[in-house]
Amino acid sequence: MTRIKRFARTKYWPALALFIAALTIFIADGASPGCTAWAADRLPSDYCYQMDVSISYTATPGSPALENYAYRFPVNASGMTTAGQINKQAWDILPILGSLSNEVDLVTQDLTSTTAGWWIQLPELERNQTKTTRLYMGSNEQRRNQGILFTGADTLAATDALPMDITNNLTLEVELELLNSDVQDATLAEHYSSNDGYQLSLIDDLGVMKVRAKANSSTCDIAWDASWTNSNQLFTMRFVADPGNDLFLDRNGVNVAACDTDLPAITNPSGSPDFKSGTNLDNGIIRQVRLLDGTTVNAHWGFQGQDMAETSWVDPTAIGTVQDYSSNNLDFTYTFNRSQTGLSIIVGAVGAVSTSAEITIPSSEISIIGNGFGGEIAAVPTEQESGILYTLFVKQIANSTGAIPPQMGYAIALGGLGMFLAVFVFMKTGFTPIALAVGGVPPAIGMLNGWIPTWWMLLWAILIVASWFSIRHQEQA
Repeated sequence: MTRIKRFARTKYWPALALFIAALTIFIADGASPGCTAWAADRLPSDYCYQMDVSISYTATPGSPALENYAYRFPVNASGMTTAGQINKQAWDILPILGSLSNEVDLVTQDLTSTTAGWWIQLPELERNQTKTTRLYMGSNEQRRNQGILFTGADTLAATDALPMDITNNLTLEVELELLNSDVQDATLAEHYSSNDGYQLSLIDDLGVMKVRAKANSSTCDIAWDASWTNSNQLFTMRFVADPGNDLFLDRNGVNVAACDTDLPAITNPSGSPDFKSGTNLDNGIIRQVRLLDGTTVNAHWGFQGQDMAETSWVDPTAIGTVQDYSSNNLDFTYTFNRSQTGLSIIVGAVGAVSTSAEITIPSSEISIIGNGFGGEIAAVPTEQESGILYTLFVKQIANSTGAIPPQMGYAIALGGLGMFLAVFVFMKTGFTPIALAVGGVPPAIGMLNGWIPTWWMLLWAILIVASWFSIRHQEQA
């Protein structure tokens, strides 16, 4: 008891107490005000978690920069969902490059998989350059409108089925964002073959890009306006058999073109062609496709993370499915041709936003000596979910923390165990530095297994060194 009183009267005991309190607060999932207030979604503090994805491009001299390209990186989506780091739709993610105002596009999928392949899009990546994107997660105010980035060799196809054969009262909608105004020929959506069926597309008309609605061989066009680039545009083609105008093209719900085709009906295409979307589309993102027969939704593809699944990935080809929201189950099969040759991608661990408010600024400068800490000091290593220690101790904490986040439970339990050991060793030795060193063993094990962030280790080491110098100073005095 006398030794405990001596320990409590030392100058470094208050520092240790403050350190333990800070450790608990900073590790807690709910430490960020945004985790409880949900006041907004445009500040780091409005999010609970963050994860960095660094992408490096190494290519032979003279290789062109990659523009509006998609990069695949592995994610334990199931673990993130289970831990409450993302919601079940993965809507609450803000992917940024350099600053919160510079949002980039992200495609999530396989949200119940521990080995999901996600895709992130960067505007440009030059040879021998590294850029780091940060994914902020955990804000109920954030609502991503996920879409598929098409890079010129990507396609979506749904097997021909009766609900696609619409001859009258047709409505076909495509929500599109073009990333530049380069003129191109591309299919936005179609059920078309040999001048029969319907099609919504982009065309190159003597150097002028137009949006075209097509029923059989009859067309209705509008010219692309440069002001539409880099913003979502909803294009709708409608066909209603009528003696007058019967083929219509709408933009954002407003009719912009009406044409007279004199068609009594749209002819069902022969040869049972697939319903396709995105063929030959380059530098474009399709966020939604809907097909209606009158007021009945025959197919609807929204490209949300919980509705997409990758079935095969062998560089450069990814194959997967996109669920149709309608009762007809006309699921898309996607085929991406996206070479990842020359790319090196490092995925950081998920950490609390409160552990670091800094944003990594993209830089093309070459690091000669590298990171002195060997990694991101604010990051949490990949959380281990196996082994006897996890099964007998950590898992029990995670399952019993109740209203508090699991990481907070880890911090309290491991920190408390460390304090118990520190007091015990101090009672036996009377030497504070070694007591603190022993007390740091349980949290250190937690750090190595991904249950506690790594930054605490530096603070703990500083505390031990400070206590040593304090004792030496007292002895010399």
